[in-house]
Amino acid sequence: MSKREIRKIAQPDIVLESKRTKRIRITVCVFYIATMVWCALPFVQLPAPDGSIQFFTVFNMIFDGLRLGDGTIGIVAYGIALFALPLIGFLFESFDKTRCFKCLTGILCPIIAVALICFGPGRAFSLGALLSMICYFIITFMSVYLLLVKQEEKRCGEKVGNDPKPKHDFKIEK
Repeated sequence: MSKREIRKIAQPDIVLESKRTKRIRITVCVFYIATMVWCALPFVQLPAPDGSIQFFTVFNMIFDGLRLGDGTIGIVAYGIALFALPLIGFLFESFDKTRCFKCLTGILCPIIAVALICFGPGRAFSLGALLSMICYFIITFMSVYLLLVKQEEKRCGEKVGNDPKPKHDFKIEK
């Protein structure tokens, strides 16, 4: 075996994604970015350190809880979880181009985030939480749609007898 043949065997085939799945994936990434932006809006109503009731953003929960340090670790963890879930979903959605693992995270992260918003420590949620929940519902439906599209492309590729991986042979015959 020559070095060229060994190198060809050692390199895995690159599976290219279709235009349809790429558009869906980018749209879901945009909605994840929007949910991270909504974290800067008033999110939940919590008791303030002075005893009054105020609306807090996710960033206020994180940084004010860290600054005060008076046993508000639960609020800090709640704020970190509300910001980390869309960040994790965005990272999986943007970097996972070939596998269907992005569909799983696109379904689980929004469900966990909506459960945190609905059953969290806040008495009432505000504009940021409402817009985030709307984006999470859209992300969930689009992730399910992306999973169905990927399965359809895989099934159509197997039904025709073609390899689901596109082959590009750019050989010029003389």
